Amino acid sequence: MVWDFTAYDFLDPDLRTRMPSVNGSLHRQGELTAIAGLFQVTSCREYRIYQVRGYDLSNMTIIEHDSGLVIIDPLASYETVQAALQLFRDKTELSKEQRPVKALIYTHCHVDHFGGARGIFHELGDPLEPGVPVVAPEGFLEHAVSENIYAGPAMARRAQYMYAAQLDKGPMGQVGSGLGLTISTGEVTLIPPTVYIGGSDHQPVPKENWKSSHVIPWRPGLHVFDGFGFPLVFQLTPGTEAPTEMNIYFPDARTLCIAENATHTMHNILSLRGAQVRDAHAWSKYLTEAIQTFGKETDVLFGEEGLRAFLGGGMAAALVPLIASRDRTPMTVTVDSGGNRRTVSSVHHPCTGDVAHAAQGTWKDPARSDHPDTGKHIMRRITTVLLGVAAILGILSAPASADDAPWSRLVSVSANAAGADPWHPGAPEHNGLIVLP
Repeated sequence: MVWDFTAYDFLDPDLRTRMPSVNGSLHRQGELTAIAGLFQVTSCREYRIYQVRGYDLSNMTIIEHDSGLVIIDPLASYETVQAALQLFRDKTELSKEQRPVKALIYTHCHVDHFGGARGIFHELGDPLEPGVPVVAPEGFLEHAVSENIYAGPAMARRAQYMYAAQLDKGPMGQVGSGLGLTISTGEVTLIPPTVYIGGSDHQPVPKENWKSSHVIPWRPGLHVFDGFGFPLVFQLTPGTEAPTEMNIYFPDARTLCIAENATHTMHNILSLRGAQVRDAHAWSKYLTEAIQTFGKETDVLFGEEGLRAFLGGGMAAALVPLIASRDRTPMTVTVDSGGNRRTVSSVHHPCTGDVAHAAQGTWKDPARSDHPDTGKHIMRRITTVLLGVAAILGILSAPASADDAPWSRLVSVSANAAGADPWHPGAPEHNGLIVLP
């Protein structure tokens, strides 16, 4: 089975399931990410922005324009994206003849954001219509191939442990993956991009060509593409959450898609499945750049992972998650380039031991008298201090229940709203988002 909603029924807050074996923050995050359905994020005179959430690890964003649909990040599997698109059509009553898919956008090169690409066109018998632009950041295909083909077998094996998708769902098994419930297990597909933002044909817009209709003031490095019937502004963020990634600004809607650069988690820097190590410094730098570039002209902020969007509060509400995500990024582990090469060369040969020291070639038995300073776990000491400070602040403490979790005081969806049926007339809103009746 590719995806099973009923497997997570135990996360329904109305059931008040006691889970002493589960960290309270994870329990609460699971309740929130289990809310599945079609959400209308915002709208403007030119188009409407929707998201399908809870149908995979990631979200699928749909821009509904009078000329057709623009799909952003078509989930991880051929099967789940078909169900997500059909949900949109059923709830809006807009057929493929009325709103054909006119464009596809990948925000970055991780499989849960492109794996269902071909499923978008299943309703047309799979052929990709000529002239449909497939937009991605420069370097997308190279990194997508290197991660999913060169390192694919090893990463797929390690992902089974990271996401535990095949583990039984429940308090004694798999509860969630933080960013979402888990990743789907269907067929992975890919449609190669036809438009590369940052490529030779799509360079940054010079100041003299900047238009007032782009809303935000001109800054170096911003790209504009208007092949959808309306303009979108792109900020490239290479070396952040993914080796190649981009944020998308919707001038007409004063809305920012932050891709996966800001999430409701402390995002990992060194992924257990073996993805390329994130550059925490670059990541925080690009988040600062996003705050400075879009902050004053952004009323709505949404991401491609997780449940919530921030809207209705204007600029102040939109800046909160960006600043929080930026300020969480400095916790990282640095491995020299030689260590990286050795790690990649041995990734297909699983072993046990201290990974950080093994990668740097400095592992020695701590019990030995000649154990060097590098063997005294300096990094572990620093991490312990940081975790101690975090515990004092109440950030990483393990609460007894989901209701006691510090995270439950920070999230913007109440427990009652989280447990409501997304299509129930008595629960028309989730986090300020209009849920289609």
